[in-house]
Parts: sequence; C-alpha cells; structure tokens
Amino acid sequence: MKHAPRSPVLFLFALTTLPLGPRPAAAQVAPSEGDDFSNSAFVRTSDEVKAELFFAESKVAAEEWAAAVSAFQGILDRDEPAVVEFTDRVHLSAHEAVRRHLERLPEEARARYRELYDERAEAARRLALRLFDPERLVRVARRYPLSSVAPRALEGASTLAAERGDVETLRRVVRLQRRLGAPRPLDLARLALALADDGDRAGLLALEEREGGRLAEAVEGAGTLGAVVDRALERVPGAVDPERLAALANGPIGTRFVAQLPTLEKSRQPEPDVDSLGYAPISFPPIALVEAGGARWIAGRSALYRVGDEPRSLRPVLSYVDDLGAAPARREVSGRSLRPAVDGDRLILVLNERETSYFSRHEETSRIAAFDTLEERIVWRVDAAGGSGDPALADVVFEGPAVPYGDLVLVPGSRLSTGTESSLFAFDRETGALRWARFLASAEKVSRFVARNRKTTVERAEPSSLVVAGGVAYCSTNVGVVAAVDARTGEPLWLFRTNRVKPSDPDTFRRVSYYDTGGWLPSTPAVLGDRVIVAPEDSHFLYVLARVPSVEGYLVGPDPLFKGGRETFLGVDRARDELLFLEQSTLGYDRARIRVGATRLDGGALDSSVPLQIEEEVTGRPAIVGDALFLPTNKALYRFRLDKGRLAFDSIPVPDALLRARERYVFGNLSLEGGRLYSVSPLVVFEIVPR
Repeated sequence: MKHAPRSPVLFLFALTTLPLGPRPAAAQVAPSEGDDFSNSAFVRTSDEVKAELFFAESKVAAEEWAAAVSAFQGILDRDEPAVVEFTDRVHLSAHEAVRRHLERLPEEARARYRELYDERAEAARRLALRLFDPERLVRVARRYPLSSVAPRALEGASTLAAERGDVETLRRVVRLQRRLGAPRPLDLARLALALADDGDRAGLLALEEREGGRLAEAVEGAGTLGAVVDRALERVPGAVDPERLAALANGPIGTRFVAQLPTLEKSRQPEPDVDSLGYAPISFPPIALVEAGGARWIAGRSALYRVGDEPRSLRPVLSYVDDLGAAPARREVSGRSLRPAVDGDRLILVLNERETSYFSRHEETSRIAAFDTLEERIVWRVDAAGGSGDPALADVVFEGPAVPYGDLVLVPGSRLSTGTESSLFAFDRETGALRWARFLASAEKVSRFVARNRKTTVERAEPSSLVVAGGVAYCSTNVGVVAAVDARTGEPLWLFRTNRVKPSDPDTFRRVSYYDTGGWLPSTPAVLGDRVIVAPEDSHFLYVLARVPSVEGYLVGPDPLFKGGRETFLGVDRARDELLFLEQSTLGYDRARIRVGATRLDGGALDSSVPLQIEEEVTGRPAIVGDALFLPTNKALYRFRLDKGRLAFDSIPVPDALLRARERYVFGNLSLEGGRLYSVSPLVVFEIVPR
C-alpha cells in the first residue's frame, strides 16, 4: 500500500518538538527523528553487572559509602568487558560506567575508598615495578581510579614506557591522566618523542592540535612542550615539503602520465545504480594507489600492481585468483575500498568476493592478508565467511582498509543472520592469528531507495572503515550505533545510539518525498581535537561527538546536522574548522548538479560552491591539500579554494578529447602519497604536478 508523501512542515515540526530527554544545562538538546529513535538496534549488555550497579547506586543514595565503593570495586575487579546502558543513547563498558559513578562521589566517599583500597593498590604498584611492567602499572591505575596510588602508577608506567619507546602504553597513560585531571607536560613530551621515533607524523600533529593551549608549559630539562613537539616533528622521516603542498594548492598545476591499467580493470568496475528518475548516488571506484617499501602500488579489482619508475611501467605482482584463491567463475571482487593499509614494508589487503548471479548476491567470502613488498610474497592470510574454521569468523565479511596498531591489525566486519551483526576484529600483526573479536551491535539494514524493492533477500549492512586516534578505534556500525573501542584490548569504551531511518517505511525513500535519498553515503569518521565526526549511512544526521563522555554520560556537542541535500561527508577543513560535503541538487526530476558544501562545526551553514555541469559525475574520491579541495569528475579535475569559501576554483580538463567523450573513468580516486598527489582510475594513473 502506498502512503502519501509526508509534509515537510509537519516533519520539521516533529524534529523540533521531540526531545531526547533531560540534559545538563550546559548541553544543547539535539533533534530527534520522528520515525523511530529506539531504532531496534541490539547492543549486548550484562544484566548481572546492571544489577550490581543498581545495588551500588542504592547504597550511594543511602550514603552507605563503604558498601557503595565496595560494590563499585567489585565490578572493576571483573576482567570481562561487559557493557551497560548508561543513558537513553549511550552504552558504556562496565568499567567506564563505574569510573563515572566514582567521579561523582563526594569527598567523604572518596576518602572511604582510599582507606579501603590504597593498600591493595600500592601492593599491586610495587609488584608491577619489580616486574618492570608498564602495562601492569596502567592496569593498577585503571582498577583503582580513586586511590592516591593511581597517579604514581601512571608516572611509573610513563617512565618505563619512555625507556622502551612503547608509544601505545604512553598513549594509554596520557588518556588516563586526562581522566584524573590533566597529563603532565613531561608525559606529553615523552609521548611526542616516542611518536617521532615511531615515524608517526599524523600522531604528532594530532597531539599538537589537542594540546595547543599547553605548548608554552615547561618540561624539565627540555624547554617548553611546544619546543619538544617541534623537535619531534623535525625528526620524523619523510616529512612532506610544505612548499610543494602550497604549490599544489595555490599555483599553476598540470598532469603527468604515470601508467595505464589493463582493460580488465575497467571491465570489472561496477556501473552506477540509476533509479527510474535518472538519479545515481555519488560513488567512488574501488581502486587505490599507495606507497610502501620505496615503491608505488595499485590495488585494483583483479590484481595488485607495482608501478615502475619509467612511464607506462606497470607490473602485476599479486593475482587475486592465482595467489589469494579468488574464484573467477560467477564471482566478482567487491568492497567499497580496496585501499591497502601500509604497515612499514608490508601492505595489509582486505579482499571480498560475492556471487554475481541475481539470486545469490548475499553469498560473500572475505579474506585479509599481509603482503611483503620487498620480497613480493604473502606473509600471512586469514579467510573468513566460509573459509575459516574459527566460529568467531564464520560468515564474516571485512570492511577495509585495515588499520595497523601496535602489534595488532584492526578491521571492522559484519555478518548476516536475521539482521546484520557488526563487530571489530584484531589480528596479530606478525602471524595473522585472531587476538580478539568484539561484537558491537546488530539490526536490520536500511537500504537506500535505489536498492529497495529489487531483492527479496535480506541485505548485509557494511560498517564504516576505522579511524584510530589516541589509542581508541572509532567506527560507525551503520546499524544504529557509533562505537569507540580500546584499540589494544577491544574493550568498548562507549556505544552511541543514533537516530535511524525507519527501515519499514518505503515511502520515505522516494525522491519526491522530504527524505530524498535516504541516509549518508559511505564515509570514514574524522577526529578533530577532542571531537569525533561521523555520518552514519542509516541516519539523516551527522554527529559531532565528544571523544570522552561527560560524567553524566553525554556525548552530543552541537546539534546534529540534518542531511538535507547533502550526499556524502568528505572530511574536515582543519584550518577553518569546517565540515566539507558533496551536495546534489535536482533540476526537475531527472537532472542533478553537484556542489561542494561546508558547515561550521557549530552547525552554522556556509555558502556552497558553484554547481558543476548538468550530468557531470564525480568519478573518484576527493582530496584536501593545504587550502584546496581537489574533486575529480568525468569532465575535469577541479580545484576549489577553501580559503576563499570554495567560490573560487579552477580545473584541469581530461587530457584527451576522445577520452573525455567516450570514457567515464579518466580522473579517479585522489591520494596524497609522500607529498605527491595522484589520480588513479580503472583506466589510467596521473600525478598532479606544480608547473
């Protein structure tokens, strides 16, 4: 039965009149979708821990402090990473929930806690010191957060970790020190130097951004914190030349031919999914170029290629069929992103396959593999979704790119049962052995309107790719939950329920309705200072969330941003604290024009760019370089000036008029590798060069 389209006025009224519940006075009330906030997403919680928390809270209410802190400590003494509901939107790990309860206790209760547990904490600290074990010292601080021993345990962990160059433990120390008050300048300086030794320039820049207000503080024997960070940045090898970036962003530019890809790559690229009204969602080809082991590599849909130094020099080094066991018959390599993760001289590949026949599209296989670029061989490989004997990996399909972290490789994945189960997996960086698997949430997938009423089978929802910052992995499950997980242990630090699009209402997915095209197109969460920005594919809102919940458990900062005509979240213009989007406006019912849009972090709208030509398609992933946003299309490569409100732009046309007329993919996905900007499409690879 068809429903009449919803009135935009009535829907806007619903958005502004349905509150989320009580919020602290300093926080803003976020809009809630009128469809279904409860959203049916399932998060696995512990009823036993919930009962213990309820008992402890009752003792707090009765001011029976000894009983209350003993009950809280009993939960902290548990090793399993249980999850409990903390507010109507936020689930926390049991340990995080207890720490927030402890942080709200009055001084009388805190004093009682120290009386009961200082001696035990000190004994654990001394044992960890005798064993020279920084990780054990961190666990002491986490297990006894209100003890007077916790700060000293973290100081000892910092000293031992700095001696060993253990950057991951230093990250955990700094994160815990923020919970206790503020990190010591000495520990921040140690972290900066360890990041430099690890070659992590991005981590150094993130540290400098987050601690910008403390750079003038003194570090004993080393000047100021800012001076230490500057020296650390100078030590990082392979630093990008700022003059070259400025030339790319502001000066005259051209193209340099690098390589032509085999015809097979073009033939295996998916065609855009066009609806009956002529609309096709913006999509990026699953092909990527990266640098590793002193060479350039292209991951296509049939093979991994090595790009030579000479023009037109391209050599396949890893066939997915011959070397990774991909089945050629009636199957295709799938996945939104084939971009490998760079792990020193290794590439971490995530490769999925699916049946191409109409009635078997839900049958998928998946594998993750480490490839040594120097020896050009597979080091380890893990098959899932039918190829693994491990029950934790049964029917799982990974979503790349993977993220190397410490001695782990992290990758999100999902599997199909009655709905989609979304999880995070950690594999040993050297052997590929599964170290842990963490279930996050499950729900039915919300399909975009172009896919509705076409298939009778249940579809699998694909989680977003990961971003890891400060030892925490952030991911949108796209089944109603955004997750923050401890990247080393897999402990879910918090799970945030989003406003889901209601899956059961097909009318809201018609283009003529107010909802337009459904949720956001795929994107990766972005971390900016103490905030994480995420645009879930099953929601009409973009969220700017705190990386650490408040004591009361709240995460939402400014009001969530309603999607409207925006299609996909591109990233953050960090110089101006602006969120960048691709918008698609319609002319009548069968024409669409694309614009570059921006919004301030506080939600304030900004002017959009001039529209592209009618029927001009985006053919690859854009890239932000300095003060410019580069956008590839089937007509040209555009350069929008971010420092001039995206209103000023220029372009490079497709080099060959015949290619421009006949080929859709000439300019493709853009990537900045070692200060060089590349365009890689299923047809050809260019380098964008200053003239």
